[in-house]
Amino acid sequence: MKRKQEREVVKELVLIDDKNDDDEVIQIFLSSIKEQEIENEEWVSEQVENERKKKEVEEEGQLESHIEGVGQIKYLVELTHRVREEKQDGIK
Repeated sequence: MKRKQEREVVKELVLIDDKNDDDEVIQIFLSSIKEQEIENEEWVSEQVENERKKKEVEEEGQLESHIEGVGQIKYLVELTHRVREEKQDGIK
């Protein structure tokens, strides 16, 4: 919960406590706890989503690197075949 919200809740609790209305104090306290739980759940959800996106980006990067590596290997294999063919043609 943000500091400003916390201060407001405390002010409310103090004012109500001055009236000696314990039920209302308890209700406000419980509602503030519920609000904080909701904010915490939202924060956790955001963090999970951010980590999922981060992982996806990393995996995409790894896949791109892998594809580049495969492309380089194909090129080297083709180059090797060409060199062999040229050597064989040169021997003939």
